Amino acid sequence: MAALVVSALAGCHAPPQASGPTEIVLRLTDRDCFIDNVLTVMRRYDLPPERVDRDSGLIVSRRTTSGQWFECWRVDSQG
Repeated sequence: MAALVVSALAGCHAPPQASGPTEIVLRLTDRDCFIDNVLTVMRRYDLPPERVDRDSGLIVSRRTTSGQWFECWRVDSQG
């Protein structure tokens, strides 16, 4: 019984601290082109946009499930 409890709690720990920078700053010459490219990549990974606010640079995608190991046809599948 103790082995079961220990194995269940083994995954319950905080993620490690970041060892490098956690954000970046981009200087864009063509913001609309960048947003269009981001939307293209998001659609390729089955993340269609639900809302796009080009003025603030906010892109919200629709909810989707991740690919499972047996779904080899999905881009986000690890199988």
